[in-house]
Amino acid sequence: ILFTVIGVLILPCSPTNGNETAQTLSETLSLGQAALAAGDYESAYQAFLEIDTTFKREPEVASDSFQLVALPIKGYAALLTERWEEAIDAFDTFIQRFPKDRTRSSFVLFNLARAQSQIGQPNEAIETYRRFIAHDPERAEAPLATLEVVRLMFKNSREDEAFEVLENLLRRLRPGVIRNKARLMALQKSLDLGRVKQ
Repeated sequence: ILFTVIGVLILPCSPTNGNETAQTLSETLSLGQAALAAGDYESAYQAFLEIDTTFKREPEVASDSFQLVALPIKGYAALLTERWEEAIDAFDTFIQRFPKDRTRSSFVLFNLARAQSQIGQPNEAIETYRRFIAHDPERAEAPLATLEVVRLMFKNSREDEAFEVLENLLRRLRPGVIRNKARLMALQKSLDLGRVKQ
């Protein structure tokens, strides 16, 4: 009886042909994407972990078309569950594997910088944010990434460089919330560092 129960539990999960495996893989990917969209980041991460462990030998998993979609989502799910190293690994793998991608690379670079910042790699995060900004300087998130660069520079005693980046940002920004935030940051840091002229 024990062997029958084990057989029943294993058989539905075991592929019998290529089509069944692809469908199960596709379902697992869809579950991960749906969980991520629903804000269930742990389930999303677990779905991608299952893909890595259960389906790692499947040719489809190794294909560029699959990895182009899966790596950024896997990295993002890892980031949102505070698995910083796993996020960095997924994002770095994407960048190495798809260096000419223009569709997802902004997303990957921005989130790679976030993960690097979280694990105490401020210089790497600064450079990654700069790559993100250079990739698409007109992107709406570019000023926010620049403010994060400035924050990291101030935090790591790179004040002169931080003030220079802030001044350049202020010259480019139109009046609005982000510009006000940059101005307040400049003023606060000037006060903190005694650089305010009386």
